[in-house]
Amino acid sequence: MQSVTPRAAGGLWIGTEGAGVYRYQDGNFESLAADRQLQTRVIHAVLEDRRGMLWVGSSGAGGVLQAFDGTAFRVVARDPALMQTSALWETQRGELWVGT
Repeated sequence: MQSVTPRAAGGLWIGTEGAGVYRYQDGNFESLAADRQLQTRVIHAVLEDRRGMLWVGSSGAGGVLQAFDGTAFRVVARDPALMQTSALWETQRGELWVGT
């Protein structure tokens, strides 16, 4: 486990070192890696923003920042500077900060 963030709907989002992202709810783990277009399974940072969007920072994969809308992951940014994203934070104004 690399990163954990609470879900507004209850439970947790969990980023792992090689197994992708998991949703934990009511004692059950659900993997979100398969068939959801996750670019890499090495996840160092997860954050659910105030709108309910899950943001995922990773290691490798050419440097991508992804967001999960409840159905699939989409690439929001691709930049070599994002190769080692280790922290995600949302400001009171709703701005996303990315730590690398």
